[in-house]
Amino acid sequence: MHSVCTMSLHISPAQAGRRTNVSRWTIIRALKAGLIEGFRDNSGHWKINPASVDKWAFAHRAQPEHNIAEHTSAQSLDSSANIESLRTEVRLLREQMDKDLEVAKRQLDDMRDRAMKAEARDEENRESLKLLIEQLASAKTRRRWWPF
Repeated sequence: MHSVCTMSLHISPAQAGRRTNVSRWTIIRALKAGLIEGFRDNSGHWKINPASVDKWAFAHRAQPEHNIAEHTSAQSLDSSANIESLRTEVRLLREQMDKDLEVAKRQLDDMRDRAMKAEARDEENRESLKLLIEQLASAKTRRRWWPF
């Protein structure tokens, strides 16, 4: 159990939200994602480490314009470099999908064959039952359990 002194070092999601100008739900999502350090106390209330909130807020602040432009140009270079690898990945995925489709078609054909055989067996069983019913109906002597 935490002492009163330890409890005062932690803040609630609402306090963390006010501290970082985001909603408490954003703080809770960050907690659940493990981006902010915190825990639930015995009554289910979140207790958050303020230093962890400050660190998270600093990492998620909006970047200045020149940093965004630099980041975007670096991203476009990375994107153009990865296009060929993405094309290769798409080709491999399509080949795998084609193989999987062929397997699925064979399985479907096998299931259709089984279904047709099962329907044929059902029809044979129906005919056999009809014959048995006719034989029972035509039987003149009735069997009795007791001979009197």
